[in-house]
Amino acid sequence: MTSFRQIEANRCNATKSTGPKTEAGKMRSRQNAVRHGLSAETVVEIVEDLEDYRGFEATVIADYDARTAVERELVLRLASLLWRLRRATAIETDLLRIQAEILRERQMSGLKTQHPPCETPLQQNSWLDSRPTQIKRRSAPGWFRAPS
Repeated sequence: MTSFRQIEANRCNATKSTGPKTEAGKMRSRQNAVRHGLSAETVVEIVEDLEDYRGFEATVIADYDARTAVERELVLRLASLLWRLRRATAIETDLLRIQAEILRERQMSGLKTQHPPCETPLQQNSWLDSRPTQIKRRSAPGWFRAPS
């Protein structure tokens, strides 16, 4: 069991570490754990456009006649899930394209392209580390533009 003295020390320490105070600091800290955005439930502003998402969401909402709060929540959830599926498809496509480029480069340079039976090209992580900017750059264009 925690002693009274330890509880007081914890409270004192908690007042010293309250996180970022400025809006810029808060925005930066939101990105601390972002590596690829695959599982992000919100728009990843580094590679996605918030206005694209809002347009997409508005289009999905317009397609359904939500009459209750629950129906509206379900439609909003549908829009979010469809957006995330598009994101996953784009990431998968980019990763496969990068792997194809690497295999093509190896073939042109005469390197062996065979992989051990237990290790397919997608199970190797070394090729991902060398090209993170390509993933961002290729995923950056808007996936959906709402009609004007």
